[in-house]
Amino acid sequence: MRQRKASFHGVVAAVKTERQRQDAKWGSEHDSRHTLEDWLEIIGREDYEASVEFAAGDEKACRQELLHVAAVAVAALEWLGVPEKLEGG
Repeated sequence: MRQRKASFHGVVAAVKTERQRQDAKWGSEHDSRHTLEDWLEIIGREDYEASVEFAAGDEKACRQELLHVAAVAVAALEWLGVPEKLEGG
């Protein structure tokens, strides 16, 4: 079994940095034009790219694509909103 290479906080910080990079690149106006279907398509595309990199054996590129998946999911949740109290939490 493989041990963790990063802490939860380190991962969240990396996702935050990637989200900020995406927001600087595309801007909030760009995000507001997406539908939920668009967000799911973008997440799926990024997931596919991570799978391609994994299949190619490129762990570094796969990790970068997984950061894209996470950051785009965060952008989708920013757009969609989240309840103040999550069910079961």
